[in-house]
Amino acid sequence: MKPGQSLIGMNAHLPYIKNWAQFHTRMQALNPAMVVAYIDNLNDANLITRLQAIVPDTLIVSRLYHPQDGAFHLKRADGAEWVASPPDTVNWLSLIAGSGRALSLLNEPGTTADVGRLCKWVIDTLKVASARGIVCCVGNFSTGTPPLAGNEWDMGFDDILRAVSGTPHYLGLHEYLPGETYRIGRLAMAIRRAESIGVKPPKILITEYGVDTDGGKESGYKTRGWTGEYYATMLCDVAQRVYLPLANTGLMHGAAVFSYGNSGGWEAFDVEGDAAFFDALYTNAPRYKAIAPVQPPPAPIAPPLTQADVVRNLVADISVMLKELERIVGA
Repeated sequence: MKPGQSLIGMNAHLPYIKNWAQFHTRMQALNPAMVVAYIDNLNDANLITRLQAIVPDTLIVSRLYHPQDGAFHLKRADGAEWVASPPDTVNWLSLIAGSGRALSLLNEPGTTADVGRLCKWVIDTLKVASARGIVCCVGNFSTGTPPLAGNEWDMGFDDILRAVSGTPHYLGLHEYLPGETYRIGRLAMAIRRAESIGVKPPKILITEYGVDTDGGKESGYKTRGWTGEYYATMLCDVAQRVYLPLANTGLMHGAAVFSYGNSGGWEAFDVEGDAAFFDALYTNAPRYKAIAPVQPPPAPIAPPLTQADVVRNLVADISVMLKELERIVGA
């Protein structure tokens, strides 16, 4: 992250954005530290390049959707060891890798059963990616997961913390309001668990951020009757309190609002058509190590004029006027 970048970015469904000119303007005005770039297939890979040209200093988390991208670590029905093996996964996703990017590895994988397989798959996949110089954002765990043991990050996931610790890779989490700290601020538990097992805490990205159901019929902000201004202000307030202190110590590297564009079924979350949301976001977004503008020194105060100064200036002014008059009349 660079000083002054917005801690809040977008989870952008690139093929579904209706107005790219507006998106371009908004991203440059926001200057986010991180954006998730979602595409459905490799035919749209050029859209990630297009986004990166708009915000070259922004970390791009490249996500290529697959209907089983939460289950790559499971055993395949035909008996094969993995739904998608680590080498195959990296080969496939490498087509959207690159400088200034992190590959999204898995999306909301199951976290109670098969945790041992999950950890092994992550470890093996990160080894393959690291050997090829590819940075990943791994996990992207759903809100409220991994499960807690008491008030602690589940020790079953310690191997993932170890695999990411001290590497260029990121740990991805999804955090949605309402609810602190079970739903929002859970990243602090991952940090605390890493410290308790003696490893450097991972760099964390909130790859989905917003408001979602907490058991009722409401989902996104639109089903709650919230205005865009209210929603953006709330997200900024939470990020200011919960995320910014961790960002300023290098542990948290951005939160992506879900969603910009609607890849199907996400109308209640989509902020693309909400100008009031962005007006409030520009004003209130917490910024990484924001630097107060340097104020210019005050202008020196001229000494008071004496009576002699006044007479001298008056004579000079009259002399100039007489010369100009002579020039005009040709005297």
